[in-house]
Amino acid sequence: PKPHPEPIYKALKSLGYSYGTVTYFIGDTPEDMLAAEEADIASIGVLCGYGDKAQLDETADFIQKDALSAVQLIEKI
Repeated sequence: PKPHPEPIYKALKSLGYSYGTVTYFIGDTPEDMLAAEEADIASIGVLCGYGDKAQLDETADFIQKDALSAVQLIEKI
């Protein structure tokens, strides 16, 4: 379970990603952001779920209002 990164590793492996591939993890809780950190990937916290801005500010690399905004941010980076 989160924040252990194993589920992220399994998902990336099943998608054919290798270590060092630029990857972003979108989530709505501090535990999601910690899992991304443990997996050594960038995190984007979204405000449309369970976490609040103050919590996500402490743990996320980026903050967006929702998943669509997060995807749009990734496209710009």
